[in-house]
Amino acid sequence: MNAVATINYDREYFEYFYTSWLTYRSRWRRFAIPVAIVFVALAVTALFLPDLHPAVSYGVFVVAVLNLFDAATHRFRWVRQRLASVAVDKTAELTFTVDKIRIITPNSDGTLTYNAFGQVSVTSNGIFLVPDSGVSIYVPRTAFASDEEFYRVTAKLEEHATQHAKSIG
Repeated sequence: MNAVATINYDREYFEYFYTSWLTYRSRWRRFAIPVAIVFVALAVTALFLPDLHPAVSYGVFVVAVLNLFDAATHRFRWVRQRLASVAVDKTAELTFTVDKIRIITPNSDGTLTYNAFGQVSVTSNGIFLVPDSGVSIYVPRTAFASDEEFYRVTAKLEEHATQHAKSIG
């Protein structure tokens, strides 16, 4: 099995990454906006409580609104930080073989065996390769030449992840 995925680290890639991460990998961030809205609603209610000092009520309201603003703008700030940290022409070519992944970038060339990844999360839009330590690699479905290649790679990765899980526990 040889399949190649070409990743361009542009705004579209990071938007896909964030959306997939939020949907499939995030434990708490996906709830940030609903929780912030509830916090604002509670703060507004506190404004009308007669027993609560007005300064405390307004302070809680300001904190709640700032929390909502932070939650609502997180995606924008996350994407902007990622774009600022990569070179303009940053690309990566991932070649998936039977037992390893070769990653070639303009500045490096490396090989990882599938054992390097403690977890593999396949989503409808891409694949998260999660190492035992370090930052996960996201490979969008659109990085592959065809859907057939994407499905071949996901099947191989899921098979390997199942075997890896059996071998460690």
